[in-house]
Parts: sequence; structure tokens; C-alpha cells
Amino acid sequence: ANTSLDIVGTDQNRDAYWARISEYYNTHKESSWPERNPNAINCRYTLINRETSKFCGCLQQILNKEESGRTIAEK
Repeated sequence: ANTSLDIVGTDQNRDAYWARISEYYNTHKESSWPERNPNAINCRYTLINRETSKFCGCLQQILNKEESGRTIAEK
């Protein structure tokens, strides 16, 4: 049940999509992880996605500087 290829609005609505992801998470989670309902999963995804986008934007700015003689590690 790979949900990453699913498109909301084609054969399922938004609620059904997040319900499937929540079900998958709760079935495969570590025992120490909390149970999460579809809304909690969606909120968690939104937070992670926002922070990841910020990080990628900062990284791209650093890489775009084209500083001569600096390695990736130094940047």
C-alpha cells in the first residue's frame, strides 16, 4: 500500500488518503511511538515538509554562492 504515488482527488478524497497513511503508520510503527490519527499524521507531515523546505532553500543559497576554492564540506 504505497501511498507516495497516490494522487488525492483521482480515486480518493483527502480524508481517505490520510486515513490510509495513518493506518499504515499505526501498523508499522515502533512500539514506543505514539498512535496517530489521520489529522495528527497530516499535521506532522505539514511541519516536517515546511522545515525541510526551509533547509533546502538555505542549502541552495549556500551552493549558489559559487565561492572559489571551498569544498562542499566547508560551505
